[in-house]
Amino acid sequence: MKKITLLSAILLLAAACNKNVQTSRPQSVNKAEIKITSPLNAESWKAGQPYKITWTGGSSQVTIMLIDKSLESQGASVSKVWSDYNINNTGSYDFKVPDNLNGTFKFYIDDDTGNTAYSDYFNISKPADNVTYEQKMAACKAIPNGSTQNITDTTRLLINLPKDIYPDKDHNLKFATITGKVTSGSIAGFNGEPLPEAPGCWSYYNEFDGQGEVDLTVKSAISGMPDYKVKFIVK
Repeated sequence: MKKITLLSAILLLAAACNKNVQTSRPQSVNKAEIKITSPLNAESWKAGQPYKITWTGGSSQVTIMLIDKSLESQGASVSKVWSDYNINNTGSYDFKVPDNLNGTFKFYIDDDTGNTAYSDYFNISKPADNVTYEQKMAACKAIPNGSTQNITDTTRLLINLPKDIYPDKDHNLKFATITGKVTSGSIAGFNGEPLPEAPGCWSYYNEFDGQGEVDLTVKSAISGMPDYKVKFIVK
């Protein structure tokens, strides 16, 4: 009996020591915590180009959102400019930057266990436009800049211009009568219409009444680009 009692005492003591060791261990870190590893701070991505979003952690499925910094003050529903839901968590995502984005952004990732993470802010810019001024004007079938056009007062003019250089802000056409008595006016409902055959162009439909000389000026929206100036001699 004494041997059994002694053995029991030893086992109880060992169990107590083991319990003390277990409770003294630090709590384990949540291995599912998400950390976005790309993009990093101040990276620059180009609109329309493919990139990889990478991260560590998370459960089996995640959701990714792209947040526009300039819209954050208006709330999450407004600042979220792109999203993809219930993605299989492989730690990376092939992302093509939407063509229309330009500015400062960050990604947000969450999973179904409540883990969340934000990336650093990074920049998205539009690629350099390598199309020349002359090519854009030709694509719009624009009346040559700096030219003189002889027309009659029954002529209806289609004035086509590239909208990135000459935007349709407040119908950006200024007609000035130089000599004679000529009035000009646009056809109602057809001022600043996009051209179906040339999506990057606006079309302005104008006609003149009377005879004389009229100068047309359209201000450029791009520094270094010339204003658009055409002289019309109306007979």
